[in-house]
Amino acid sequence: MFPVRDADRTGPGHAHPERHNRLKGDLACSVHRGERLVRQQIEMTTGDRIWHVFNTERRTVWIGSNP
Repeated sequence: MFPVRDADRTGPGHAHPERHNRLKGDLACSVHRGERLVRQQIEMTTGDRIWHVFNTERRTVWIGSNP
């Protein structure tokens, strides 16, 4: 995973909320660098997704691969 800082100052999911999906069950959270973070997907095109976790306190989004 790599950080994306201040990419969207309006908050996660603001521009196209229908394309931002909070995951459920075992996929809802992820531990990254010892912190438990919320995991979401962004739908880019049909079938293509970006998986990410975000830390709201640090205003940092970590983009990674499909678990």
